[in-house]
Amino acid sequence: MASSLLVRNAQGAFCRASCSFSSLKNPDERVSSDSCQWLSWVGEANAVRRGQGAKGQRRCPRSFAVGQLHRGGVVSMQSAQAETSETVEEPQRAFDVSSNCVTPSFRSAPWQGTNNERETDSAKANILFLSEGNVCRSIYAEAMFNGMLAERGLDNVVACASKATKDYNVGEPPDPRAVQVAEELGIRLREGATARLIDHAKDIVQYDLILCFDKFNAADVLKEISVYDTIDSTGRYSVRVRRLGEFARSRAIEEVDDPLYGNMGGADEFENLRQCARDVWDCCEGLADKLQEMYQELPEGESLQGAIAQSLAGMETFDWLVPPMLQKREKASSI
Repeated sequence: MASSLLVRNAQGAFCRASCSFSSLKNPDERVSSDSCQWLSWVGEANAVRRGQGAKGQRRCPRSFAVGQLHRGGVVSMQSAQAETSETVEEPQRAFDVSSNCVTPSFRSAPWQGTNNERETDSAKANILFLSEGNVCRSIYAEAMFNGMLAERGLDNVVACASKATKDYNVGEPPDPRAVQVAEELGIRLREGATARLIDHAKDIVQYDLILCFDKFNAADVLKEISVYDTIDSTGRYSVRVRRLGEFARSRAIEEVDDPLYGNMGGADEFENLRQCARDVWDCCEGLADKLQEMYQELPEGESLQGAIAQSLAGMETFDWLVPPMLQKREKASSI
């Protein structure tokens, strides 16, 4: 039975080939040498498309093999002539496996700038609030927490900022819906605030505590920051990343969800924004109280930065980021 099919040549164009299919007479017959030639050409064609072939050469097979599955599961191969308008040379019998290789990622050492190059005050304990876009949750936290620091007289020893884990909104002002709710609740957002993206190598050195709102934010930042622990094991950078909900005192808050996720609109969206603001307020108030206690109990000659680092070292690991299978193993081993 005669048929035809389209095959893609080495340059990505299609060429039509006539094929003939026949039944297998010998059930023990194995794949012919033509099939090896066809498989070899597939690998070579991939190499040419990636620019790995000899310069100026366009390789396309003179012939390729097609086959028919027999009832016993054996393949019979028949040669067919591919109709091309170009004269090409026979391909080498080699396979290209470059598509199966992992492209390595390179990281420099953590930032080692001078005080003049810092964007934070090295004399203060610096806290960074991280949300996905830096247009709602982290902006709320920065505004609320700065007010709480001033009320407690801690603004001379603690400073805070907010940034994004993704570059979706970099350079944009806070979301208008978030601004509307902030005005309704009396939250004074930073004037001229625009979304900024975290610089992992630099910010992990400049900030003593990095607070994420949900597990997605934490996963994004830990994926990058954990690399620096392998470069400088004394830095203990990953332990600086915590979730904001850990500091809530009035009620348990696991995560502060993104109120604008899904862009549902309407009254429900504004209620989500109000609930988000209440959650952020409770978490920031607990954090401010904790820092005030630490500062009041600070031994003479010690810094608040050192006290924060010591406190972080004693906190439990992120159970909420551990895969369920590993969580079960940990619990079982502790019994």
